[in-house]
Amino acid sequence: SERVWGRQSVPAIMLRSDMVDIGDRGTPAERQQVNDFNMDDDNGMVRAFWPYWYQVISAANAAISGAESLGLPEDEINPLIAEARFIRAFSYYHLVRNFGDIPYIDFFITDPNTVIGISKTPAADVYASILADLEFAKQWLPDQQPSDVRSRATKGTAASYLASVHLTLHDYQQAYDEAKWVIDNRDIFNYSLEPDFQNLFRAEMADDLTETIFSLDFIYPKSP
Repeated sequence: SERVWGRQSVPAIMLRSDMVDIGDRGTPAERQQVNDFNMDDDNGMVRAFWPYWYQVISAANAAISGAESLGLPEDEINPLIAEARFIRAFSYYHLVRNFGDIPYIDFFITDPNTVIGISKTPAADVYASILADLEFAKQWLPDQQPSDVRSRATKGTAASYLASVHLTLHDYQQAYDEAKWVIDNRDIFNYSLEPDFQNLFRAEMADDLTETIFSLDFIYPKSP
C-alpha cells in the first residue's frame, strides 16, 4: 500500500532517525512536524499510515485467534501462528519507533466496546512483546518458505529482526548474537550477497535475489 510503503510510513521512520533531515523548509508542514518530533493530531502522514498498521495488526490477531481455536498439533499450526506473530511484531516495531508509547492490542477484537477505553502502553512493554513474538517466530517458522519466496517470513527473517530490535534497544551483544547466527546459517536460509549492489534496485530481478531477507509486494494504484 502506498500509505505504508510510499511517501508516508517509510519517510516518517527515516525522518525520526539520524538518517535524513529536512533541508528545504518549504516542504509540507506534516513532514517538518515528523522530522522535528512535534506532530499535531491531524498530521496527514500519521493519518495515512496509523490506521493502516492497526488494520494489519487486527488481521494478524484474527489469524492467531482462528489458528489457536482449531486445536491442531503444535507442529502443524504453530508455523502459521508464528507467521502471524512475526507480522504483528513487524507492525508494532514500525509504530513504536515512530511514537514511543502506543496502544498495544494482542487479541482479536470481536466487541469494539472492549477497547473503547484503551490507553497507551509504555514503549518498553511494547518492545518486550515484539521480542516475544519474534522469538516465537524464530522457533517455529521454517528455514525457507515454499519456492523460497521472500515475502513470507522464515527463521532467518525473525532472527534478523531480533538483531534489529536489540540494536534499537542498545542491547549490542544480543544484536550481535542474532546477526551472527543468521550469517553462520546463511546457506540454510539461502542468503548470499549480490555481486553487484545495484541489483537490489532492479525491479525485474527482485524475485530472484538471495540477498533479500524480507520483501513486500508493492500495490500501486493503476490508471483507469
